[in-house]
Amino acid sequence: MKMVEIFWYEEEKRLQICDKGGQSREFDVLEMLFLSQDSCRDHTGKEWEYIEYKVRIQCRMDDNFRTCRIRHYPQKMKWFILERFEKYL
Repeated sequence: MKMVEIFWYEEEKRLQICDKGGQSREFDVLEMLFLSQDSCRDHTGKEWEYIEYKVRIQCRMDDNFRTCRIRHYPQKMKWFILERFEKYL
């Protein structure tokens, strides 16, 4: 999983993916569909609840649409992408 930032503006939603080198790309979120709500444990044994979404984004460099799964951990207030993110950068 890779941590991502999601920015919610008044009329538009944006997803920002950053790599290890600090390079980041923003994508327009076209659809966000609820998939599931569950919980998991981290390496310390602490249980965290998460909400999983399927997101359709528009890539700006080729104007194609991609679909990826993301998880939101409300207790941590963090978002993570589940697919390999290199294909989006």
